[in-house]
Amino acid sequence: MNKIWQVKALSMALLLWVVAIPAWAGLTVELRETVYVPGGYVQLYEVATVRGDTELRTEAGRMYLGPAPERGGLRLITRKEIRERLEETGIPGPVQFAGAMRVSVHTREEDPGAGGDVSAASPTQAALPDPDALIKDAFTRHVKKHYARTDIRLATTVDRIEGDLPAASECVKVVEILSGRIPGRARVRLQAAGADGRALAMFEAQVLVTAHVPVLMVRRPIKTNEMLSKDDLMVRRASLRQNVVYLPADLSRFVGKAAAKPLRGNVPLQLGDLTEALAVRKGQFVKVDTLAGGFRIRTHARAGKDARVGDLLMVENLNPKQCTRKSFPARVTGTNQVEVLQIKGR
Repeated sequence: MNKIWQVKALSMALLLWVVAIPAWAGLTVELRETVYVPGGYVQLYEVATVRGDTELRTEAGRMYLGPAPERGGLRLITRKEIRERLEETGIPGPVQFAGAMRVSVHTREEDPGAGGDVSAASPTQAALPDPDALIKDAFTRHVKKHYARTDIRLATTVDRIEGDLPAASECVKVVEILSGRIPGRARVRLQAAGADGRALAMFEAQVLVTAHVPVLMVRRPIKTNEMLSKDDLMVRRASLRQNVVYLPADLSRFVGKAAAKPLRGNVPLQLGDLTEALAVRKGQFVKVDTLAGGFRIRTHARAGKDARVGDLLMVENLNPKQCTRKSFPARVTGTNQVEVLQIKGR
């Protein structure tokens, strides 16, 4: 009986302890999408709504996040930056984020006044550039130019921007890959330019770029020198990879080609995977054209090796009357057709 009462007492104490603990003992920081600040330094309460313990909330809201952008400029502040600043400041407790992943901070050209709509404070603010759109366009142009392809389907995610993007920016171009690789995740240096192409500013960004292109694949395993039919080939999309050159996704161009090596099914075909199909096979009788004394003589001979159109090989002429075998050099001109080369002195 004593054990039962002990268990009940322990359960009641545990219940009271759980009830006494608030549902969330830390801070909740809800970021806004876009804010306009008067200048100077940006504080957390200007870019987010902070909830939690009153004293802790007040301390966190007054925390400085760094300088505001120049007038007419833009600065992006991410959740990661805010979390790092909270840790550096020594504000205790876990932090839960809500709202936007990052906030666009603009410096107001003029105070719109109390009760005014800060999001439409002036024509200059309404025309501020969209950094994500400009950076995505820059990578679309960069990747298509680098790979000399116009059929690339690109997706660019901008994780972080370091530096200010001037309000007069009309385009951005990729200057240097600082680390990582493209396609892939990378840290890059970019240049913002105005409508006249004049450079305005340099800044850096963390991006993730994925690219897909149409590629040729074979539907089944193919042996070396096996000729491909239309039914053997298909067009699919695959991720673009560095230092890999895919064959153009043109079925008509490669029907009738042969495998230069064993090919696996459902794998993108690369440069060097296909070659011209064999036009002549070793030991096979072929038609022979010979020019002699202005006359064209046609006969038959046996091929000395496998060969493709344009290849040189030795053909063996069989003379059934004399029972002799003579070999002559020839060039393959078509399927089962060769032309004997004229050798001076003969």
